Amino acid sequence: MDDPVWTFFWTTDEELRLRTLSDAAAAILRVDPSWCEGRDVADLFQGTNLSVVEAHLAALEGRAAGFALGSTACRVMPVRANDGRVIGTCCIASVPAGDPVEPALATAA
Repeated sequence: MDDPVWTFFWTTDEELRLRTLSDAAAAILRVDPSWCEGRDVADLFQGTNLSVVEAHLAALEGRAAGFALGSTACRVMPVRANDGRVIGTCCIASVPAGDPVEPALATAA
């Protein structure tokens, strides 16, 4: 059997305010999900490089973009309304098996 690949996600609105944060994302990022609701995505990633915000901005322009948080690969995609307008972003992150954050993910699952 292959080692598991842990994933977590969050979503933002068109102003990059956090709207959804998975329990696994909260565990990895060590934040209370209720603290995150409505905060700017940049607030969640203080001290990281600008690629996080840049990837979310690209998604708001309709392009998928990626960035890394340590060994975690993250992909941000546009969220579209039925009429095709971009109304937010969704980021899905994959943590490789054996990563030091894996225990936090296991308790959040």
